[in-house]
Amino acid sequence: MYNGKNVYEPEHRGKLDLLVVTAYPNGVACQTGKPSCKNLAPVKSFVVKNTSTLRVGYQFALGCSPFDPDTKGFKRPKVEEINRCKPRLIDYVKRTEPRVILLSGVDACKPFGIKGIMKDLRGTIHDVNVDGHNAKAVVTYCVNKVYNEPGYYPVLIRDLDKATRLCSGEFENPELDIETPVAYDHVIAALDRAQRVVDDKVAACGNKTVVAVDTETTSLDPRKPGGKVIAISVSVENGHGLSFLVDHRDAQYTNGQKITVLEKFLELVNPEKVVTCAANAKFDYKWLAFTYGLPMKYFDYDILLGEHVLEEDKKGEYDLKKLTLDYFPAIGGYEDALGAELERIQGQYGENRKAEVDRVFEGLINWWVSMDDEERVKYVDDWIEKAYIALEMKESISTVKFVNKGGQRVVSKKYKSRLKSVLEKIPPHELNVELPGPREVTYEDVPVMTMLHYAALDALVTRFIFARQYWGMQEEMQNIRVAGVKSSKTLWYGYEAHTMPLSEKLAEMEYAGVRFDRQRAGTYIDKIDTKLEEHKPVLFSEAGEEFKLSSSAPDVARILFSKMKYESEKKTDKGFQCTNEEVIRALYETHKTRFLKSLLVHRKLESARSKLLGWIKGSGHDGKIHFSIHQNATATHRLSSSNPPLQNIMHYVEEADLNIKALFLPDSDEFELYDLDISNAEMRVLAAYANDDNLTDTFLSGKDIHSMTASVVSKYDYDDIVANKENKQSDQYKMRQLGKKINFATVYGQGAKSLSKDFGAILGRVVTEEEAEKYLDGFFRTYPGIEKYTETTKNCAKRYGFAYTKLGRRRCFPMAAHDRGKLHGAFRQAVNFRIQSTAADIVNANLVDLADRIKPLGGRVVLTVHDSILFQLPRETAGVKDLLDEVILEGTKERFPWLPVPWKYDVGKGDNYGECVDPVV
Repeated sequence: MYNGKNVYEPEHRGKLDLLVVTAYPNGVACQTGKPSCKNLAPVKSFVVKNTSTLRVGYQFALGCSPFDPDTKGFKRPKVEEINRCKPRLIDYVKRTEPRVILLSGVDACKPFGIKGIMKDLRGTIHDVNVDGHNAKAVVTYCVNKVYNEPGYYPVLIRDLDKATRLCSGEFENPELDIETPVAYDHVIAALDRAQRVVDDKVAACGNKTVVAVDTETTSLDPRKPGGKVIAISVSVENGHGLSFLVDHRDAQYTNGQKITVLEKFLELVNPEKVVTCAANAKFDYKWLAFTYGLPMKYFDYDILLGEHVLEEDKKGEYDLKKLTLDYFPAIGGYEDALGAELERIQGQYGENRKAEVDRVFEGLINWWVSMDDEERVKYVDDWIEKAYIALEMKESISTVKFVNKGGQRVVSKKYKSRLKSVLEKIPPHELNVELPGPREVTYEDVPVMTMLHYAALDALVTRFIFARQYWGMQEEMQNIRVAGVKSSKTLWYGYEAHTMPLSEKLAEMEYAGVRFDRQRAGTYIDKIDTKLEEHKPVLFSEAGEEFKLSSSAPDVARILFSKMKYESEKKTDKGFQCTNEEVIRALYETHKTRFLKSLLVHRKLESARSKLLGWIKGSGHDGKIHFSIHQNATATHRLSSSNPPLQNIMHYVEEADLNIKALFLPDSDEFELYDLDISNAEMRVLAAYANDDNLTDTFLSGKDIHSMTASVVSKYDYDDIVANKENKQSDQYKMRQLGKKINFATVYGQGAKSLSKDFGAILGRVVTEEEAEKYLDGFFRTYPGIEKYTETTKNCAKRYGFAYTKLGRRRCFPMAAHDRGKLHGAFRQAVNFRIQSTAADIVNANLVDLADRIKPLGGRVVLTVHDSILFQLPRETAGVKDLLDEVILEGTKERFPWLPVPWKYDVGKGDNYGECVDPVV
């Protein structure tokens, strides 16, 4: 539903340099009465600050606000609505003749015929023609998206900078030196030339020089059988890219010559002479060092991780394609030619396969028709017995159906079609035929020169981006120094000392994987299935009807909110009532009904079952799960994992009596697993930032921090709370839980409003915002240094737009300068960022040091989950406790002397992850 207010723009005086087109207005300007978009403020601010000489105009693709009175928000406009407003926008473009157009969002692209999804379009540059007027168009995120997810702000500014540079004619195609030799002699000569360049640079400056490296492979999985490196590319100077074949089927060398080529490559990346950089270093290193066994040092730099240091919240914007569009837009999209070739070849293979399958089935149909009815019935009965086809299919195919065509009796097309659909259900071996399987095209299938040119550009661009990022880190540190920050390490220090050493250990962990007990997992699934069936009658009886129970089924929302009249304000991204576990749990805490309890249990079991199936599937190749751990997926530098995610492995499912962690095993029975957990890491880091005597004394005296906090906000003394902290029915236990919530509320920047609900859930009664405020006041009176820390951090975020850590990490809050409504969120994130990021860096430094110490003993780190480290050692390894004390306690004290309290850990060992309970000596 639209508000009917249309945009009216008088004849623009003069021609435009830049036209900014966004989707639609979300309000009306008070001064002019015209539709406006307050979220355009960051764009206008940048334009005013950086492009005062340019003539800039602003327009909307849609002339009215798509306001939805039901949700009281704005909806995506429909295509027909965009088309209705298109003539107005096109007329404006014709009158103003802008040189460059910045298209903010997919809806802004549609009037200009630019189609696609934002994931692919963002950052791209297009030539557009509007009734004879030619202009360049730059695509960026919708300003409304940037407003809601400020991490995209730097991306928007990058694209706006591109547009303004296009206006001023600063975009020139650089001269590139691309070498793609194929013959062995030519490859050796090219590598020798590259080596001379490296040697000359080192001799001239007396320092190491930079070499970028990239690999092209036939698989994304270096453990996949048959996978291989088909090409390696390097860049030894600006504008230079050299790529050469390795294990490509068209490589023109013998095995001995291939070894010589690889030896030349290793000489080129000699760590005594060069700093090596890559885009996704873990990927390239796993192939080169682990799969191929090349004795090379781990990469010094990864531009995907470097970008995260500079722009810590660019969700999904760290791949090489996006970075090229941001840093080197003149050659952005260079990978399109390779992608088009892959798509063409894949299509060709698909057509050939279809023709072969059709030929086989034509032969089967002729074979089937040639039989008599009795023979056909025998086959059909056999297929029904083996459950390949359903009984009702018997009559329809047992007797061949003929029709007259041109005076001849032929098999009817309808019967042939029906028969083919049946035969497709029968395994090929039952029919004594072979069907060609689907074939995935790899880079080895595209023309060699196309692939090599793309590979050389990968290395060339990587080296270029490295240089820009390095100087960007120096520039950002100058900004931090200007803000008066003197206690922080440099961004480069944080990257060099923490990011890259950790990256190497993660590569080792990913390649080795974690062994998974697939057989036991299967029995777990059977048990869960039994429990799920037990809950269905209860749920159906309480609901008064049977309904679909899956989490995505609309039936659950209908039963909960329409039939049973429960209320919840939480909705999905598409505006539907949310029925996830969090919502159901909140409803149960309030209503305590049998239906909600059973539904909550069902949802928990369903979630556990889904995870188990994913782990079984993911461990199919070698019995191990080869997960991926990401260093650039969170703004706080905490690690996350995927394929599959292992950061939130549930320990125990009480409802089915299942120890889930027990499914994760050491590499063999010769090893034992150790589960090491850092105790209260974030609170110990808080002690360093707060510099509070009471908080420091609590840790120095060895007291339980959560019980201590409970004692200062309740009527119970410390000893009383500690004595009863395991009794879940006691008030002291509840107060300790409340103290724990207060402690972590400080870390996560929560206020009294949100805490009142959490306190109410703990205490089992309504807790008002005023009462929650009193709890917090008591906490801050006891620990005044914490309040001072939070205020200092907030002031820095407000004045300078960033927060920083002692270890060279920084987080920016750019939108806070444009909208006071964003300040509260920025304050909360700033307080949390400094503590969580620092704690993560220290725990990860523990992981790196531990991995180095246990490797000579035959051990390795298996997995890390937040503040815990899972590692294995050969059975009967002696002196483990002393080693851990030295690495974790003494090592942390030595590396981070500014910590005012001792680091502490708990550790247990066992035969599997879920049973690491034995004491470690």
